[in-house]
Amino acid sequence: MIFYLIGFMGVGKTYHGKRWAAAHDLPFLDLDAYIEEKEAMSITEIFEQKGEAYFREVESRFLRQIEDKNLILACGGGTPCHKNNMDFMLTAGTTIWLDASAEYIVYRLQNGIAKRPMLRTGEKDNYTHINKLLAERQSCYAKANYHIQVTEDIDQIVQQIFLNNA
Repeated sequence: MIFYLIGFMGVGKTYHGKRWAAAHDLPFLDLDAYIEEKEAMSITEIFEQKGEAYFREVESRFLRQIEDKNLILACGGGTPCHKNNMDFMLTAGTTIWLDASAEYIVYRLQNGIAKRPMLRTGEKDNYTHINKLLAERQSCYAKANYHIQVTEDIDQIVQQIFLNNA
């Protein structure tokens, strides 16, 4: 079973995904890292040199090409909201939405804004921009099989999810 971790950038999809994969003896894959490896450039470079439309095409294609059908996959923040990716993930595995407030996300991303192409908008107020993107993506994220607030005891919740989907 593929467990797709979805949610906004900075909520801990990669951090928690690696921990859960190790705890459940599953492989872990970060979709953005996979894209960077396959494209031989960073996500920021892809956005700058080829544009968001190209990135979303590549992202969708690689999402569907993942061969290992038994892993935890951390998706990019926008992955489920483009190219019918959420519908694909819902039929191909189990989706887990890691949710956090804009305040939490701003705090977590404060030192890494330059590495986040969706935040490199020139806006001084990333809080406003993050709130806007969260509002736009909410209905897409809400389709997930499971919804977890990152401020909860998420390890216990995820343990139950893995047991229910074993």
